[in-house]
Amino acid sequence: MIGHAAGAPRMIRLLGAAALMATFPISWALRDVLSRDLMPVCIFRIATGKPCPLCGMTRAFAHATHGDLRAANAMNPLWWLAAMVILVFAAALIADGIAGGDRSGTIVGFFQRHWRYFAVALGFFWLARITL
Repeated sequence: MIGHAAGAPRMIRLLGAAALMATFPISWALRDVLSRDLMPVCIFRIATGKPCPLCGMTRAFAHATHGDLRAANAMNPLWWLAAMVILVFAAALIADGIAGGDRSGTIVGFFQRHWRYFAVALGFFWLARITL
């Protein structure tokens, strides 16, 4: 992950933050294309016909960047959580790039230590999503 390796050059961290933040204007610009869902790209959805916990996230971002929160929630109700993770990690990368330190590495370490909890939570979300 960008920023996780201790001593990663500051410019690399700033570029990583810029790449993460580009998610929002790209989603905004491509909303019309993304909302058509012409070709599913999720391997799980292709194989089973059921959405995975992350299915619709890109389309949800596209709608959210246009202020259509109802459509964003219909695509994937966890879009706001993913947006917050992107914003927090990008902010940590910017802080690392400007002031030094390894705040982004601390965040990655947190997720590495607690990944099981996130996996269980996503599993429950997925079960609710496919059964309701």
